Amino acid sequence: MAKEGSPYRKTFVGGNIGTPMIAVVDQMTSDDLAVMELSSFQLELMSRSPHVAAVLNIAPNHLDRHGTMEAYTAAKLNILRYQSSEDVAVLWRDDIDSWSLAERVRGRLYSYGRTQLPNGEWGSFIENGSIWLRTGEGQVEVMPIEDNKLRGEHNLLNVTAACIIAAAVGLPVEAMRAGVEGFTGVPHRLELVRSWGGADWFNDSKATAPQMAVTAIKAFDEPLVVLAGGRDKHLPWDEFAQVAAERVDHLILFGEAVEVIRAALDDEAA
Repeated sequence: MAKEGSPYRKTFVGGNIGTPMIAVVDQMTSDDLAVMELSSFQLELMSRSPHVAAVLNIAPNHLDRHGTMEAYTAAKLNILRYQSSEDVAVLWRDDIDSWSLAERVRGRLYSYGRTQLPNGEWGSFIENGSIWLRTGEGQVEVMPIEDNKLRGEHNLLNVTAACIIAAAVGLPVEAMRAGVEGFTGVPHRLELVRSWGGADWFNDSKATAPQMAVTAIKAFDEPLVVLAGGRDKHLPWDEFAQVAAERVDHLILFGEAVEVIRAALDDEAA
């Protein structure tokens, strides 16, 4: 969206994954746009906040580092903590944990979600099969939801969030449409690797917490074989066990977290 809407200024993308911003900071000017994904590890060290900051969700993760959800949430909050009254915060209004940060917003609050936007508030919403925006400039239809080619309800919400973030930095609706129409996803996030042996093989290895895996599983109606495991980050697996029991045909476990996941599955089956 940024590249489509800002052809005469540079757009830098990086942060938690990909290009470290410190590697390109000497190439940036005050007219350029930086789009960054920041982890709680990075946020806990921050003493500045971006002009436009979005918290898309707050779900248990990295408790092996932070210890408690309170400490994890406090790290996430740093993305908003140092904003001024001239800055913009974007929150998911349908999620109780994300929306709980609304009282900590110092600048203008925008929200996104599937539900209708309350009167007088600015943000994005879905209505009559389309994504809509409402800002100080009025209300406008952005695009039909069919223009989003990415699998899963979460990706539709991500597009809805991206649209209001784009509006906050002044990008036109045409850039939002072009950005979505040309976007086919990123590696390791429900990435279709190949179709072989009568099955589609997806790489979702960026799903490094149970909630992320649950979201991915819910994106499929087809019969599912899921490989799950890896490191134990001291996270709850009860929802994963419930969704796996309901929607996964075969579950293959591996790695350090096998026994933790197995225990959650046994509790679900009891």
